[in-house]
Amino acid sequence: MRTIIALLFVCWFAVITNGRQKESSATLDETLSWIEGFTKAHGTMSYQGKILETTSVSGVEGCTVSVDHNYTAALNGTKIRKRTETISLSDFDPESVKTKTDHWTDAEDTFEVQFETSDAKPKVVATLKSDDGTKRVVNLSQEFVSMDSFNSANRLVKAMKQAIKLCGGKPAPF
Repeated sequence: MRTIIALLFVCWFAVITNGRQKESSATLDETLSWIEGFTKAHGTMSYQGKILETTSVSGVEGCTVSVDHNYTAALNGTKIRKRTETISLSDFDPESVKTKTDHWTDAEDTFEVQFETSDAKPKVVATLKSDDGTKRVVNLSQEFVSMDSFNSANRLVKAMKQAIKLCGGKPAPF
């Protein structure tokens, strides 16, 4: 009887702990270094075999990072070729970091990691550069990073949540 109870306990414990995600013990520098290398390797959006966008995240200083979006074709007919933001990770809600899948066709999807500021204020200052060299600045309350696969996007979600938490990012009140 004791053996059965012990076996049931072990099975119950395995089921309970299996669903939990392991928290990383990586430091902020280690996390940002991983994010930088990972986005350089996997930060692409492709459609029908053509790369439409590359995205990379690089550390500027501490919790401030740069997100660079380079478009190989004009974005939605607007002739935007580059979008650059410098953001403070402490401004973001770690719980808002999610994978978004766009279903362009039945056979092909694109993937983004999206996240929002904790207070919904437009703290992301984006500089847009067009084909003709003109620049325009817009303020946003969201950021995104394009990824080459669903698996890559989910791995980046974990790392971005870790970095935002280490920088003091707080959940949104609502």
